[in-house]
Amino acid sequence: MIDYIDYKDIDHVLISSFIPEYMNCFYSDQCIALTNLHEIRDMMRLKQIKGKAWFLSNFLNEDRSKKILVIGGWFGFTSFVLYKLGFVNITEIDIDPRSAIISAHANRFNKRFRHHVCDTNDFDIENFDIVINTSCEHIRDDNWFKNLSSGCKLYLQSTDLTGHDHTNVCENVEQMIMKYPMNLSYAGKLSLDAYNRFMLIGSVN
Repeated sequence: MIDYIDYKDIDHVLISSFIPEYMNCFYSDQCIALTNLHEIRDMMRLKQIKGKAWFLSNFLNEDRSKKILVIGGWFGFTSFVLYKLGFVNITEIDIDPRSAIISAHANRFNKRFRHHVCDTNDFDIENFDIVINTSCEHIRDDNWFKNLSSGCKLYLQSTDLTGHDHTNVCENVEQMIMKYPMNLSYAGKLSLDAYNRFMLIGSVN
């Protein structure tokens, strides 16, 4: 059964409460020099935060001791929020070399946090308990998915929005289910007016 949600019904108060503290990382001259207002605006825009809040509302009951991999972590906001909520065993990967500096600074108080600059398909993604990828549309193919270990818990999001460096979109939830076969526990569609986000939660067969 697919869960259909309008973004106006998503409560984003919890995740939004972490934005001011996270933004302190841009007091670093090195960090602010690597980005611009346009990118920061995109990262913190309401619909982006609504999508993250949707993921987070389904994630909160996970075991805090689990080994987590965040794929496409960008500037580390998701990892920062998870740490603030008690998740500490976090590894993050992103192909953008700027992300290593900004994300590492934002997550510097989590001594177990690790960030790797690499292509997702070149990273050894075995031996993680939970894999979070809310940026599936940005990854050119799905070879990484084939390398996951059996039993690994998955939180995946994609979209039907074309452009914006989206090289691997899904037209609908059903297509996403076909693209990422798993032992599915949740499938949802979040309506964002002009486009939609999709989320799958499950485990690797």
